[in-house]
Order: sequence, then C-alpha cells, then structure tokens
Amino acid sequence: MVRFHVERPMLKRNFMFTIVKHAQHPVWEHHFLVDPKVEGVPPKMSAMYTHAGRAEKVHLIYEDKNEAKADCKRLNQSNVRGDYAVCPVVLG
Repeated sequence: MVRFHVERPMLKRNFMFTIVKHAQHPVWEHHFLVDPKVEGVPPKMSAMYTHAGRAEKVHLIYEDKNEAKADCKRLNQSNVRGDYAVCPVVLG
C-alpha cells in the first residue's frame, strides 16, 4: 500500500486539544498518514463522537491539556482497545 502525504496549509494552529481514537503509537500508523499528536486533527475526529466517548461524557474541545489527559486516561481504561490519545486541534 502506498501512502501519500500532502502538505495542507495551517490557517490557524491554537492551543486547544481533543481526544482521538486510534491515535496512540504504533496504532496511529494504520489509521493516519502522519502522527495526529504532532500534526493535529480537525474537531470532527474527536472521540466525543464515538460510543465510548459519549458514555464517558468526553468534551469536543479542551483548553486545558491536563483535563484532556485525565479524560483520555479514563477513556482508555473503559475501552482498552480504543488507543485514545490527546491531540492538538487544527481549525481551518
């Protein structure tokens, strides 16, 4: 399988975070072209939209990274195969 990476322009990179499913190493390599913890993701990739995310009441966007990490840890404990990780949010 050949994967291509196309540079996308970053209109705004901010200090907001979200929890993303399958974003831990090495699992992210099977779901993303680049590491989402480094490049960031749009809000639509949030774990809030997953069944486990709704059950654990995670937020769409976190301004406090420590709060996001705490919710991510709780989410990984409730769904051990989710491989959730905290990623920066990219808007634009």
